[in-house]
Amino acid sequence: MSLTTSHTLLMYFHIRSYPILLTIILLFFLSSCKINTGTHQFSLTPGKTFSFSSQFPIQKRYSKVFNDKSGQAIFCSYNTKTYKQIDLFTLDGKLLKSIPLKDVLTIEKSIYDVAPISTDSFWVLANYSNYVYLIGAEGNILKQIKVDTSVPDSMRAEVRGSMLSGFCINNNTFLFNCVYYYKDEKRAYTLSDYFKANKAHPYFLKMELASDSKITFGLPGFYNRILKDGDAMPAESALYAPIPQGILLTSWYSDSLYLINDKDFSIKKAVKMTSKYSTIGCVPLTTKEFQEGADLNALFNHLGGVWSISYDSFRNLIYIVLRGEADKNATEPSKKKSLLIYNTNLQLQEEIKLDCNIYDLSEMYVIKEGLLINKTDKNNGNITKFQLFHVDKK
Repeated sequence: MSLTTSHTLLMYFHIRSYPILLTIILLFFLSSCKINTGTHQFSLTPGKTFSFSSQFPIQKRYSKVFNDKSGQAIFCSYNTKTYKQIDLFTLDGKLLKSIPLKDVLTIEKSIYDVAPISTDSFWVLANYSNYVYLIGAEGNILKQIKVDTSVPDSMRAEVRGSMLSGFCINNNTFLFNCVYYYKDEKRAYTLSDYFKANKAHPYFLKMELASDSKITFGLPGFYNRILKDGDAMPAESALYAPIPQGILLTSWYSDSLYLINDKDFSIKKAVKMTSKYSTIGCVPLTTKEFQEGADLNALFNHLGGVWSISYDSFRNLIYIVLRGEADKNATEPSKKKSLLIYNTNLQLQEEIKLDCNIYDLSEMYVIKEGLLINKTDKNNGNITKFQLFHVDKK
């Protein structure tokens, strides 16, 4: 129903004399313009609160939840700068063990990600060098693997993991986001040429250890598909998650959710995401704007969009955390976030918003019983609390 039509109705009935009729028509107008926010299939019901006492802050970027051999959920958190160790906890807060990272950090300057295989073995992805290490329960290096990123065009590239899902699909397969080095000794780039090359480069690199470390590149030109401006500068962390049907992929700069074929990396399906609380898909800076002094951090602080994407294998659901917009002059990102819940047919089931003064959806973990969501508490010292929410079908 258009605004012009509503205005005509108001004039025709002299609505000022009929407040009840005005209310009815306005409600009809609002309902006709309502965004489709799902079929309202799910709700979150609070359960137990879990607490973890750690020597170092527990942060989403450096934490995982996995199941041990008995099926028990294990909380894994690691620190690569000060304590240089991995800590493993049971959900009741008991510290199981600490695994030192000093052997890897003796070789590498820094670590990008840690992927638990069990309580006794871990894959460790180094920053910048493209080496992956398998370490044991004492932190000893069991295997060292070099990821060859030079196959397509002999240009150096760095491999990274997804913001939430990491880089390890299973014990024998790695799935990386592949990004060119800006300072490649083989090539001299301008900033514009660098981003143009990156946008045309394959987005994915898959490495299959069971097949003689076979490497497959895939999805070239993804950013050229989603960005209209050829000078756009899509700086972001990768946002993808493997599911049984393929690979889910989205971007800070897109309003769509993509299902990618995990064999040939073709796009099988794309759906537009909608939200009651946030805009989705921001416009990136251009290299010209950046060179003229535009602040990339200010852009990230202000704009809303997709924060993370994850798959719930227990309930066969997809979770997308959205961050709300902040004031244009904000020095910090908005704390307001909402949770989109999709089924594996990429149909929106629900959008849920929690009180951002109590819960932080950016710190969310999937377990058998539901979702562990960070319960913010500024005065908790080294104790990090998580609220369990049961995912209930209505």
